[in-house]
Amino acid sequence: MMSYQHLAYVYDQLMHDVPYDQWLTFLNEVCARHHHQINAVIDLGCGTGSIAIPLVQQGYKVTGIDLSETMLAVAQEKASNTGVDVQWIHQDMTELDLGTQYDTIISFLDSLNYVTEPSQLQACFHRVYQHLTDDGLFIFDVHSMYKMRHIFGETLFGTNDEALSLLWQCWIETDTDTVEHDLTYFVQHTDNQYIRYDEVHTQRGYEEDLLRRWLEEVGFDILQVVADLTWNPPQQDSERLFFICKKNVRQRLT
Repeated sequence: MMSYQHLAYVYDQLMHDVPYDQWLTFLNEVCARHHHQINAVIDLGCGTGSIAIPLVQQGYKVTGIDLSETMLAVAQEKASNTGVDVQWIHQDMTELDLGTQYDTIISFLDSLNYVTEPSQLQACFHRVYQHLTDDGLFIFDVHSMYKMRHIFGETLFGTNDEALSLLWQCWIETDTDTVEHDLTYFVQHTDNQYIRYDEVHTQRGYEEDLLRRWLEEVGFDILQVVADLTWNPPQQDSERLFFICKKNVRQRLT
């Protein structure tokens, strides 16, 4: 897995148009549809806290987990400025070990695609299962295979404004459906000079059926798989898949 380094400090600028409120609305609708009450939640791959902090503001106890210490530092500063209390923990999600259980675990904004080894993703699912209370929910999203192959593929993206410019080149390894994101960005400093930073991030795509099988092997009931922040089932050109899974306590008892 790859942790964000210098990019963490400009991440929110790059992601300013991401509709985080839609993810939060989706989560609340999941709970309403499946009669689930959130009390304590783990946010896996919490980044700079753009989901975790509003969840605390809704009255939930939140623990944010991330591999990047710099992302967590930014999240802590944001939480302090907002006046909310979040437990931030620097940990690899594939080695999740908190010694307690939660009723809800989420992993949004394709964080699980950063787990590029199938065995590690299976380990992550197992750890999540262990950290859920009976009938707890695990809700996450991943990039679809369509997006990995046809939108990322070998594509150049870019953005440019006065304070920050980004060049984002994608390369796909078709044998493993692994996409390498080569990021070059220029950040304006107080002396009006720009400093260049380079980072490489790698994500892997996983077929829906494979994810279903791994989740069921661990002991999850898959309540729904929907696409693109709607309640529609995935289509051929869906870009993001959302899994809603429930801890199956019957399997633990058999």
